[in-house]
Amino acid sequence: MLEAGATVGRYRLVEQLDSRAGGERFRALDSQGDRPVTLIAPPAARFGSPEAVQAFAASARRIATLEHPNLVRVLDVLIQDERPLVVTEWVDGVTLDDALGGRRLPTADALRVGRDVARALAYLHGQRLSHGRLTAASVLVDRQSGAARVWDLALLGDPAASMSADLRSLGDLLRTLLTGQRAPGAPAAALPEPVARLLERLANPGSGLTAADVVEALDPARLTGRARQSTIRASGPGARSGAPAGLWRDPRVLGGAAVALILLVAVGTWLSRGPAVDEPPAVEEAAPVEEEPPAVAEPEEPAEPVRPAVDRAAIERAAFPFVLTTPCSDLELAVAEDGVLTIEGMVASAESGAALQEQLATIPGVARVQSAITVRPVPHCLAAETMLARAPATAEPPELRLNRADGVYRLGEYFVAEIRMPPALSGSLYVDLFTQDGQVTHLLPEPLRAVNVLAAGEAIRIGVEEQDRQEGVRDWRVDPPVGDAWLVVTAVEQPLYEGLLPITQPARDYLDRVVAVLDGGAAGARSVRIQRLEFRED
Repeated sequence: MLEAGATVGRYRLVEQLDSRAGGERFRALDSQGDRPVTLIAPPAARFGSPEAVQAFAASARRIATLEHPNLVRVLDVLIQDERPLVVTEWVDGVTLDDALGGRRLPTADALRVGRDVARALAYLHGQRLSHGRLTAASVLVDRQSGAARVWDLALLGDPAASMSADLRSLGDLLRTLLTGQRAPGAPAAALPEPVARLLERLANPGSGLTAADVVEALDPARLTGRARQSTIRASGPGARSGAPAGLWRDPRVLGGAAVALILLVAVGTWLSRGPAVDEPPAVEEAAPVEEEPPAVAEPEEPAEPVRPAVDRAAIERAAFPFVLTTPCSDLELAVAEDGVLTIEGMVASAESGAALQEQLATIPGVARVQSAITVRPVPHCLAAETMLARAPATAEPPELRLNRADGVYRLGEYFVAEIRMPPALSGSLYVDLFTQDGQVTHLLPEPLRAVNVLAAGEAIRIGVEEQDRQEGVRDWRVDPPVGDAWLVVTAVEQPLYEGLLPITQPARDYLDRVVAVLDGGAAGARSVRIQRLEFRED
């Protein structure tokens, strides 16, 4: 097993990085080039034979010949203990999967990210390659440039995969960025009509659309039909300041840009001229001629210094990753022509707000940061972040299907979830709902199903619809108050606790208990999946 401090070939593993893209990921140091790199070890369970390992390595070596600004370049491929290892360039960034959770991006920012990804796909397709497994975990937002880069090319494994599948995956990714919902069928009615039409074409294999077409189509000005704005908005998970708290009750109720250039007006500098010299007056011939002193031009006024133009688009691109990765936030950012960066909105803690302001102040071109941030803790969002931070890089998340694909439920509707354990992990399954009022409701385990031990790949159903209600089977329905909530599915090798807990309890008490077990390592292998839900009155 790889661990920080070990040496693999010429690479020394410095630290293990958090990732849910499937596999271990390390920041490493290349002893030959004395440069930081990323070393990725895909899950060993993916390779059932030496032939599969060799095929993967051959594909990764082919990918190492590729170079594009929206791809993270593969530098080296190793095989150790019958397991392929891939070395890529080091990029200081965050995956969309890690940063977004269930939040959505403003349309402009989502289109910019989607366009970057489409550029990468167009390049790949031009090389007769396809990605084959594009997801939010595949896209890295570079903290230095704000550009989106496809970073898991080493995990391709199947260069012959359909290019149309890449476009469908791109459509799913765009829908996730625009709506905050990961389900392919999430509604797009609230989106601008051209955007909704593009999503429909991406979902249709016979549309004839190419990745290059998408690059051209994903021009925000073209899609929105108006000038782009110089404001980006990154809505944090569950950060709807006007939404009332959600609550799930027992036993039969359940509650609970694109960054654009702005035309700058060029200010010309006018230099004043000296006054014109009058003609000497006419004099009589006999009169003595007085020698007139030479006219002296008045000195020109000094030119007003020309201030360098502020690249507002570059500043906003650089600020985007910092705003995006501020947890549980709802922020607006704008850059003025004089380089003053204004940030306003809500953050979950004073510490995260101060850290954000410090980060923004380091961006080249920022004259100063003007802040109007308020602190508003979001208990359910912070709880979800706490659990998500403990998902390791080695385990795939459980599969989750809801009876409402978009995660939106209305009063009185039944909640049903089908959950499947990861293919390489057997053990206990916990399904918890965190609400804005600081409570957690345990959907599993629960009194009607105390046993929650499942085999690897085994599926379980929680809740039923009205027509399926029967004795001994719990059903859950949406009940006031409405609002949004976070569903956290945790799969662990060893139990987190013994016995049963109250169906509803303070989230803080539960988290203290669970986090102690997870951080202490007693739970063994584990993985986490998080889904935002929304409860409405209508």
